[in-house]
Amino acid sequence: MKILIIGQGLAGSVLAHQLFFTHQIKDFTIVDNGHYNATKVSSGIMNPVTGRRIVKTWQCETLFPLAVDFYNKIGTELNANFIEEKEIIRFFESTKEYNDFTIKSAEKAYKKYIKEEQNPKEAQLIDNNFGAGKIAGAYVINTSLFLEKSKQFFIENNNFIENNFSFNENFKVSENEIIWNNEKYDKVIFAEGYKAVENPYFGYLPFRPAKGEVYIAKIEQLPQERMIKKGIFFMPLGNHTFWVGSTYVNNDLSLEASEKGISILNEKIEKAIGNLAFSIERIDIGIRPATKDRRPFLGVHSKHKNVFIFNGFGTKGVSLSPWASEQFCDFLLNNETLNEEIDVKRFVKS
Repeated sequence: MKILIIGQGLAGSVLAHQLFFTHQIKDFTIVDNGHYNATKVSSGIMNPVTGRRIVKTWQCETLFPLAVDFYNKIGTELNANFIEEKEIIRFFESTKEYNDFTIKSAEKAYKKYIKEEQNPKEAQLIDNNFGAGKIAGAYVINTSLFLEKSKQFFIENNNFIENNFSFNENFKVSENEIIWNNEKYDKVIFAEGYKAVENPYFGYLPFRPAKGEVYIAKIEQLPQERMIKKGIFFMPLGNHTFWVGSTYVNNDLSLEASEKGISILNEKIEKAIGNLAFSIERIDIGIRPATKDRRPFLGVHSKHKNVFIFNGFGTKGVSLSPWASEQFCDFLLNNETLNEEIDVKRFVKS
C-alpha cells in the first residue's frame, strides 16, 4: 500500500508516526510546502479541565494517557523531549467561577485534577480578588520542536517532499489509484488544516476556522514554575519568556495581526498583571482548523473510497490526534469502525 499524505502539521505528523512506528507502514509520502503551519504557533497545552463552567476535556481519561505515551515514544525514537507535565494556577474572574470550581473540586470525577489554593505565590503579582485554584494533570507539548524533528526524520527516511500541492492536472483520482506529479498512490489522506475549506472533496464539511494571535513576551518578574491562567494564558517558555494568548476570531483569517486582536491581548494582559513590565518579542498568528461541533473530521469520502481526511482538531490537537490517529489507522488498514463522534459520515446525508 502506497499512501500520499497532504500536510505536515500536527495532524499529518502524528498520523505519519503512527503509520511508521506502530503499524510499520513506511511506503508513504508527506507533501508540505513548509511556508505556514498553525501548529508552529500553538501553545501545545493539554489541559484536563477547561472553560468558564469548569468542565473536563472530552474523554481526557482516555486521551491524555495515550498522548503522553505517544509523545514519549516518538521522543525516544527521534532523540528529543517533546512533553513536560506542568501545573496550572488558575485565578478566578468572578465569584461564580470560584463557586463552580469549589463545587467541582469536591466531586469524585474532578478531585485528582483540581484543588483550591490559598495564597499562591503568583498572587503577589496577579489580581487575586476572587481566589485561585490549581489544575494538575496538565502537559505542554513543544509543538515547534515536534514538527521540526518530525520533518527531519521523514526527510531522512525519504517520506517527505517539500512542495506545493494544488488540485490541478497534476493530481488525479480514479477508482483504482491516485496520481500526483506522475507518481501513483493507492490512497490519499488530506491533513492540510484550515485550508481544507478549499478542498473539493471535503469542503462541504462544516469547518469553523478561527484565527489566534499570541505574544511571545518577556516578563522578568512573573514566576515561571507553572502555567498561569487569568482570563488569558501565560505559559513559561524559559528565560522569563512567556507564550501569552490567545485570541479567537472567526471573521478574519488573514495571517496579519489585527488591531482588534492586539487590543484584546493588551486588555487581558493589563487586567491580569496590571502595570507589571513586559516586552513583546514577537506576535505569532495561527489559524485553527476548528469545526462546527468541536469534534475532528476523520474518514473516507462518500464516493471516492481512496480519498480520506484527518483534520479538524481545533484547539485540542495535541491531546486528540494521538488517539484519533490510532482510530484512523485501524479504520484505514483493518476496516474497523470509527467512533461516530469523529466520523465524517455524521455530515453525509443518507
